[in-house]
Amino acid sequence: MKSVLRSVITLLLAACLASLVPGIPGPTLAADSHERFWQAARDGDVATVRKMLAAGMDVNAKTQFECTALIFAANANRAGVIRVLVEAGADLDAKDNSYGFTAMQMASWLGHTEAVQALLDGGVGPDDAIGAFFAAATNGHAETVKAIVDRELVPKAQLDAGLATAIGAEADDVADVLRKAGASAPEKPQEKQAETQASDTKEPPATKPDPYNLKLDKPVKVWRAANWPEFRGARRSGTADGQHPPVAWDLASSRNVAWKVPIEGLGFSSPVIWDGRVYITTAASSATEQTIDDGGLGWIAAVEETVEHRWELHAYELRSGKLLWKRIVRRGVPQSQRHWKGSQANPTCATDGRYVIASFGSEGLFAYDMDGKAVWSKQLGELNAGWYLDPTFQWGYASSPTIDGDRLFLQVDVHGDSFVAAYELASGKELWRTRREEIPSWGTPLVHRNAKHAELVLNASGAVVGYDPSTGKELWRVRGNSPITVASPIGNGDLIYATGGYKQPKPIYAVRAGARGDVTPAEDQVGKATPALAWNSQTDGVYIVTPLVYRGVIYLCKNNGVLTAYDAGSGEKIYRERLPGSFTASPVAADGHIYFTSEEGHVIVLQAGREFKTIATSELDSAALATPAISDGHIVFRTVKQLIGVGFPQRQALVE
Repeated sequence: MKSVLRSVITLLLAACLASLVPGIPGPTLAADSHERFWQAARDGDVATVRKMLAAGMDVNAKTQFECTALIFAANANRAGVIRVLVEAGADLDAKDNSYGFTAMQMASWLGHTEAVQALLDGGVGPDDAIGAFFAAATNGHAETVKAIVDRELVPKAQLDAGLATAIGAEADDVADVLRKAGASAPEKPQEKQAETQASDTKEPPATKPDPYNLKLDKPVKVWRAANWPEFRGARRSGTADGQHPPVAWDLASSRNVAWKVPIEGLGFSSPVIWDGRVYITTAASSATEQTIDDGGLGWIAAVEETVEHRWELHAYELRSGKLLWKRIVRRGVPQSQRHWKGSQANPTCATDGRYVIASFGSEGLFAYDMDGKAVWSKQLGELNAGWYLDPTFQWGYASSPTIDGDRLFLQVDVHGDSFVAAYELASGKELWRTRREEIPSWGTPLVHRNAKHAELVLNASGAVVGYDPSTGKELWRVRGNSPITVASPIGNGDLIYATGGYKQPKPIYAVRAGARGDVTPAEDQVGKATPALAWNSQTDGVYIVTPLVYRGVIYLCKNNGVLTAYDAGSGEKIYRERLPGSFTASPVAADGHIYFTSEEGHVIVLQAGREFKTIATSELDSAALATPAISDGHIVFRTVKQLIGVGFPQRQALVE
């Protein structure tokens, strides 16, 4: 009886303290109360927010990314919740640790006018208002700009600068608002400045190099055609020595172009090649036009696609480009949306010469034989791989399937239940599944084998993790990565590499095969070799493009074209240069040459080695975001519009 009485008194005291001292939760707050509080803010549930605040919820409670309920409410344009939170003492200056945005900056960046007005009513300061003004002006949110300007918080000089920004961004509606507010600026857009100008980088050359080097650009005999069975080829290496594709070509004259075929639909999956056949996936919409945003990071919001799509798997002849067969895998309205730089067919298919495995994320996983006969399929449910701060911003699943022997591996890092799983290749039977405490990521798993070890390696925001491919048991992990990870892990000999480059940290890890346990470098080990890490960096990783290890050098290319070469074994920096364009496709290599495909459709070929040397630059017909494939004297590119087989005409004599 006394213990019961003590419990009652304790609860009553906690309730009293909660009513007097901010931040001490009362007895009505369960263990998951913070998550429910933040979700109520996202949902605009004013009643629940009020109730939880009254029960003692800390109005400024933060997530691991230091987001508060106020930031979530601003992100979702919940003006009513914002007013309640501000009244309860919400910190208007709180910033998340990824974008560094206050609630005001978040709302203006997204064009949430009602949220902006509520924050202005709540007392947002002039400095934050001016920053929000420029964010709204740059992104073309005229109504939001007007809401800020009408409060007379933006000085004339800043109005003029905002008008120049709007003109440069071709935001005509914003420019009209600012002119009416008295702003003046030159009509001629100012020249755009480079996005990144690091002291140790060089700007791209003003003129392109001569696109052809005839001494190098000769057909060489391929003694044995090698397959390119999955994303970035065999063992995810991105290399194809002995396959001798052309170094340069010209689409207009068809010089060194074996064939071109149009591909209906929008897909950013890469081609794969097996025994002289090219396999690729696509997603065709019944809409007249499918839009992408190439040349930048893309807008944060999802592309809402509510019309019927066809998800297809195609097979072509490598030497001629002839369509051998096409299968409509699925029809219907997409179950999840996509990013402006993505598609409904992001994952690259994989093959072992018996089966072709096509993954379409929320639309399912499908197995066909090499002649297009359906073998099995699996539905995995809705896979919401979206913005880590807000699940309603869906960006689309992109991790590709990985085949190793008789097993198929999938990395599924999504909002909700993330996991890695192994399936029987012949039947699709699930062999094991390991739960992962991860937010969405977009890399593809790697099975790395050397003489002593076999490891299934996944790159994600929470950690880079190695698993036993036979059981799914975790072997090792390296914690500390970017909040968004896209690049896939790669392996070379005794080392496994993984990187991230979106916000800080921007790590590069060179993990020794066979590592065990938590091998995260301590604070005094950053930048140094450890028993488990051959080398590491916390500042120089890359965001989107998967690195390439080739002939002792590892090449890391940022999405803005900054290319850094390191000694693969020691991590010593060899050079840093700038390639022209923006990059999503990963580099590939063959016979001493490295091919970099820009989103603008430039293919820059470098000579491999410890000196930066451009060999040739050739053009594709349109935007290109997919990684090319190499086999048997050909390099196959996938652009937004076409599949292109670059290869020497068969009538030319081969150089022995």
